[in-house]
Amino acid sequence: MTTTIYTLIEDFLQGSGIPCPTLFAEVRDSFSSAISLDMVDTAAFRSQVFLWAATGSPTIDPGLQGVSVCSFHIQYCRDIVNSYFL
Repeated sequence: MTTTIYTLIEDFLQGSGIPCPTLFAEVRDSFSSAISLDMVDTAAFRSQVFLWAATGSPTIDPGLQGVSVCSFHIQYCRDIVNSYFL
């Protein structure tokens, strides 16, 4: 199976919990208290963190019809990530 940026993101969003608990334990204290780790094992945690990373905001206006990310940034990220998998 080929790993692409799309499958990498999809696998991450479909999972739950900390992907690498041992590595995370080493840096846990450096995370902002704005990120509540009490909910890390819930189904929504990863999508919330991903949305925050993609938009720069921990919340979105509930009146919005959707959230889009510029394809330029997706292309740029895909090029960076694909360079690690080649």
